[in-house]
Amino acid sequence: MMTLNSFPSFYVYYGRNKGRIMDTKELLIHYYSYFMDHLDEIFEKYKGQFVVIKDDAVVGAYPSEAEAYSASVKKYALGEFLIQECKSADRESYTQ
Repeated sequence: MMTLNSFPSFYVYYGRNKGRIMDTKELLIHYYSYFMDHLDEIFEKYKGQFVVIKDDAVVGAYPSEAEAYSASVKKYALGEFLIQECKSADRESYTQ
């Protein structure tokens, strides 16, 4: 089972705060916050799919978590992206 401790420790973040160094946990929390902040528009476009978030953007959408993971690890290192199921427009249905 993968945990946050399994990932490399630090990444340079290139989104809104360009060049800021974040640890993996902070980066994934940031990407989750991006998802929640943009939930309405993401849900409208990607309802029922698994979205991949990196650098404050949806960089992919897939019908299954396995497909999202498989495609993402070919492009990015573990801990550099977040996969989130876009299952509802209701913010209360999501947990971090």
